[in-house]
Amino acid sequence: MSSTNPTHSAALSKRQRRMLQDMGIDVFSTRRAEPVDAAQASMPGPSSAAQAALAEAKITAQSAVTAKTQAPAAETNKSVEGTPVEVTQTDVMPSSVASSSGASTQVQVRIELTVVGTASLVYLSPSALSNVEMRFLQDLAGAIHWVGKRTALTDKVHSSEFRWPIVEATGTPERTVTVFCEKRRLFETTTTVLASPEALTQLSPWIKGDTGHWLPIDELVQAAANGDAKKALWQRVLQNFSAAGGT
Repeated sequence: MSSTNPTHSAALSKRQRRMLQDMGIDVFSTRRAEPVDAAQASMPGPSSAAQAALAEAKITAQSAVTAKTQAPAAETNKSVEGTPVEVTQTDVMPSSVASSSGASTQVQVRIELTVVGTASLVYLSPSALSNVEMRFLQDLAGAIHWVGKRTALTDKVHSSEFRWPIVEATGTPERTVTVFCEKRRLFETTTTVLASPEALTQLSPWIKGDTGHWLPIDELVQAAANGDAKKALWQRVLQNFSAAGGT
């Protein structure tokens, strides 16, 4: 198959081109290129070495940007995963248990006592007394007063309360307990002090004075209601009174 010369195909008329195509002759024509700006045409193109250097610079710059963007996230993950979680003592043990360092947390101390008596006899109890117990203490206080003073007791036993703390407080009740005992003359051997075991348990850790003349009583109500128990208690009170320096 023949073809026309490209340089002359552009000069053919439409009729001539159609006739040639009908005879099976391909007609080719050159496409006119767009005009090139003179300034742009005069600029030399970059060489292969320059293009490779430019591509490498772009890759290096892109890697630096990527590393800078990912750095804070990596640092954050490191700080979260590497930093130990601080556990407070309260998250791992009760307040009354000692910590691993040997220091124990402060436990709130409460003292709640009923104080019944006269100037010669004082009874300490963790609960209020019945009328029977109050009458028995009145008789016992009168007998003690007669033994010590040889006169009849004119005072009536009265009931009061000792509480610590009255309001929320810190520290220990040692000073308050000392003031209470001194005010009621509980450290003086001339005062007969009877106390239930529960009352002694509350007061003993905070008492610094002499309590050798204090007499523990397990059940006051039994002594008040039973003749033999009343007699046995009276003998204990007399012996304790004599040992403390009474007559």
